[in-house]
Amino acid sequence: MAFALSKSIKHIKEVFMVLRVQYHNDKFDYVNDLALDRLIITQGIKKFYRPSEEKWVTIGADPTRGIGGHYTGPDRRQNN
Repeated sequence: MAFALSKSIKHIKEVFMVLRVQYHNDKFDYVNDLALDRLIITQGIKKFYRPSEEKWVTIGADPTRGIGGHYTGPDRRQNN
């Protein structure tokens, strides 16, 4: 049963952007990217796993969606 569930979760991740989250009560869940945005804004989670960096992001301590710092590198935008 655990293998079937694991396989199902893997399939869901391929279809939708699904991320692992940890709630304030220390329970874990998978949510889609829209739910993640809502949970970040409402401070409904403690942290989420960012697969691109292979690390957990703590809300309020690490940069999250749309709440980045100031970029100090070269301007990469094209001027048309």
